Amino acid sequence: MLAWLKALFLRKRGVSAATEDSSAHRIAGPKDESMFLEGHPCECGGAWEPGAQTTITTERGRWRYTRAVQCSVCGTQSHFTFEAPLPEEEEGGQQAENPPREQHYIFVHKLLPRWFFEEPEDFIHSITQQSGISRLREIWEKVGADVASRDGENIPGDELTVEVAEVNGRKAALLRFPQPTAYTEAYFVCLVAAEPPEEARFYVLERTDVPSTFDPSEGTDVAMHWAVLCEWLEGGRRRNHQTEFIPSAEQLLTEVRRQLQEEARRRKAAAAAVMVPTWDIAGGEEYFDAVMSNEPFRLHPCLFAFHLLPEAAFDVSGSLPVNVGVEGASHVIGELWQRAAHACESLGHSALSPAQSPSVELLEVDDASYFLVRMPEALSPPEPFLVAIPRASDLRRIFLLEYAGFQKQALLASISAEGDHAIHGMSSGVDDSALMSAVSALNEHQQLKSTDSVLTHLMHYAKIAKAAQQVVPEAGS
Repeated sequence: MLAWLKALFLRKRGVSAATEDSSAHRIAGPKDESMFLEGHPCECGGAWEPGAQTTITTERGRWRYTRAVQCSVCGTQSHFTFEAPLPEEEEGGQQAENPPREQHYIFVHKLLPRWFFEEPEDFIHSITQQSGISRLREIWEKVGADVASRDGENIPGDELTVEVAEVNGRKAALLRFPQPTAYTEAYFVCLVAAEPPEEARFYVLERTDVPSTFDPSEGTDVAMHWAVLCEWLEGGRRRNHQTEFIPSAEQLLTEVRRQLQEEARRRKAAAAAVMVPTWDIAGGEEYFDAVMSNEPFRLHPCLFAFHLLPEAAFDVSGSLPVNVGVEGASHVIGELWQRAAHACESLGHSALSPAQSPSVELLEVDDASYFLVRMPEALSPPEPFLVAIPRASDLRRIFLLEYAGFQKQALLASISAEGDHAIHGMSSGVDDSALMSAVSALNEHQQLKSTDSVLTHLMHYAKIAKAAQQVVPEAGS
């Protein structure tokens, strides 16, 4: 364990993080966010339509979050970071304590996963029968009676309901719980039966501490708090899928279906099925350790773009000379892609096919010429979307647009002739126009939006560099 790295990670997620990001727009509450978006429309003049919200920190009585937005006219996608006070602060500015009630927590997070993973299909069948629902309510109230002396209340079980559902052709059950009032208490649980080779799944939609901007008086029966999609796995392991939305049964089922479809797509593309880390709570594993060991990226495109391609670009012997044309550059790219594939296979990693080899084209921007390398679709941080290589005899650095975060954002990075891999900030998109706009801003010494992905990016770079040193000797020199 690198103690300093862990301390930095925790600091980034902790008390001081909310005040360190100068890109966060300070607002007083939800109405201010709407006013901000109205006052800062898209470059085309269109209004922003707010989308998913991702919590960054909830410390010192304040919360910082990122709001995804999409232009209602041109469809451009972007995001804004906001910082606002949490509600119900105690005197002195400290957030009021609101721990989860034991009845909620024990039943949802302890008992249900244990019962479900013993016999998933039988469990789903039994609880969707009236006798099974009655039994669940009895156990809920018994747990409540056992903890009433500590919690001070026994929540009645009549609001606990079970519905039969279907998820991508698989049998499922949707459990609705009494209204949650604290962080990690559940709105819903979605149980999905196994369908070999797919395993059974236990999704839980949990209340967060972050109020939503949705008004319950306009047609919803849930409290004004965002919910986050999490998951329990067999053996006491857990995931937080980093997806937040207004809690509803329909939206939960939609998100679970999307999640399973995305996992199938990722597996088909030789990527890890799930991007977020899985950590062993039952075994005492810390979340930071799970993040450190998580490797959602595919080694093949990273080894190619971060090591083999720069090696060729900066090679004084001229393996990718300035005066080479697109055809010659394409030939070099194809050879490097195959070399990266063989290196991955020698390390026991899956390789992408020759048909997925990056393409290359010439790009002229502001009287400068670039080789633009289009990579296969990036699926996880820090896989690159694009690489831009200036066609200059005194080449000092190449530029990369890399996958960042959990919602397909992009950041601008560069690799120097000395091998330094630097992160410069967020890009406005994932296409060549966004890449070159960010490069131009960097060359003009303009500051790009900061990102909270720096630390995890550095962790991934270190792992990729370690692999490169085993198969690309020059990478370590």
